[in-house]
Amino acid sequence: MTTIKDVRNVVQPLLQRYDDLALIGRTIVVKPVHHFVRGVRLERRMDPKLFLPTTDIYILFGYGDYPLGGFGDRFNDPASETPSVSDPHSIEAMFDLIEKEVLPYLRSMQTLESYIAFASQREFQSNYVFGDPIRFFLAIALGDFASALSIWESNSILRSNMDRLTPSLHPALRGEDEGELARLLHARERITVYGLKLTKIWETTPFPLELGIRSNSGIARLP
Repeated sequence: MTTIKDVRNVVQPLLQRYDDLALIGRTIVVKPVHHFVRGVRLERRMDPKLFLPTTDIYILFGYGDYPLGGFGDRFNDPASETPSVSDPHSIEAMFDLIEKEVLPYLRSMQTLESYIAFASQREFQSNYVFGDPIRFFLAIALGDFASALSIWESNSILRSNMDRLTPSLHPALRGEDEGELARLLHARERITVYGLKLTKIWETTPFPLELGIRSNSGIARLP
C-alpha cells in the first residue's frame, strides 16, 4: 500500500503549479476552506505502488471532531495506466485529468448553495449517503428552520445525540435564535477543523443564516 510519504513526493509538482492547493494527509485540498472541504484524495490500493484517486467533498460543521457526510467519485483516465509511484507517465496522466476535469468543478463550489446544487445533480459512482444529520445541519446553516425541525422531530437518534452534545441547539432552533445557532455551528466547525489539521488553510466566514438569507435550503433535492 502507498504511504503518505509516497503521496507527498508524487504531488509536489501539482502543488508547485497551483498556489490554491495544499496537501493534508492524503488529500489535495483546494484553498481556502470555508464550511466544507473540496479535494482529491489519493487512496491506498492493495498493490503497494498504486493510487486510487477519489474526489473528497464534505462539510465541516456537525457532530464535532469528524467530518459529517459528503460525497466523492473515483476517477481514472481509461486510456492510461492506473496511477503508480513507479510510473511517471501514469502520474502525469492523473495530474492532467485532475487539472482539466476535477479542479474546475471543485473550484466552482464556493458556497453551501453551490455544494447542494452540485450534489443534487451528480450521478454518484460511490456509496455516499446524505442522511438526516447532514441535511439537518445544512438546513440550519441556510436558515431553513422548518426543514431542520422536521428532521429533528422524525429522527430520535439525532435528537439524542444533539441533546447530549449541544443541549442548547433545540431551544435555539425552536426559537429561531439565529445568533445562538450560528455560534453553535461555528463552534462545531472549529472542532472539526482542528481535528483534521486544517487550521492553516481554513478561514472562518459567516453562515448564510447570519447574512439574513432565509429560504428553502434545497436539501430535499439531495440524493
